[in-house]
Amino acid sequence: MTHLGSLERVAGVTHFQVSQEDSYLQASFRLVNAENKPIAAKGNAFISLYDGEGNLIYSEGFALSQEIFSEHSKEYSWTIPKEKLNWVISREDFIAKAVIHGSAAMTQGRAVLKIITNNGETTLTAEYHGKFYSREEAERIIREIYYKQAAQKLESALNEQWPFKVGVSDYVMIGDYGWAVIRRTGGEIIIFPFGRIYNWYLIQSKDGGRSWDIVWRDDRPPLFEVEFLSEKEVRVTTPNAIFYTRDEGKTWNVQPGRE
Repeated sequence: MTHLGSLERVAGVTHFQVSQEDSYLQASFRLVNAENKPIAAKGNAFISLYDGEGNLIYSEGFALSQEIFSEHSKEYSWTIPKEKLNWVISREDFIAKAVIHGSAAMTQGRAVLKIITNNGETTLTAEYHGKFYSREEAERIIREIYYKQAAQKLESALNEQWPFKVGVSDYVMIGDYGWAVIRRTGGEIIIFPFGRIYNWYLIQSKDGGRSWDIVWRDDRPPLFEVEFLSEKEVRVTTPNAIFYTRDEGKTWNVQPGRE
């Protein structure tokens, strides 16, 4: 077994990066001597992570020692749990907007590393620009951050309106809009738009989701008509425009309305 040997003077920091490992982030770097060879060293390290909008989401400082570097590559890496990240979503805090806008901030970011070594004589810095998370992982994390708060807010509002308790069990995305799934007893499921409580209409299933009806409340005429033409085709007719999708809402064609 080789030994780390005596301390050498640190001349630079290389190979600094932040990558996704399962649902966590992993940061790593190497210290090199004047000959650009990896070395172990003592000192202090400071790392800061910023999201795509420039918000500081993570900061940590710790002491370096020879022992924390691996023997062969002399590369130091550490795991950043997502629970320690402080994502700042500067839009409305309900789930649909957070997923749409927040994932862009989470998938693109900047990491700054500062190393102080050689008995405090040398300060080295390195930056990493790139993806922190895939879009899918970012959306999953956003759901964990925002969903509980949004669900509690919606449940409270519905319980004030309805004479029975409800539970928000999930949400779905239709185009750019989020819809809460409300479950009651039996096979009845009701879907409400997230962010507002609509008194005029809701989408309801009485057979566990196999078929759906749009229920209009308070005898008000509908402002628009929704037609489920097939499993993937939906047409929404409004006074100003007709929206049509063939891919479950991923893309929409828009035509002038029928006024």
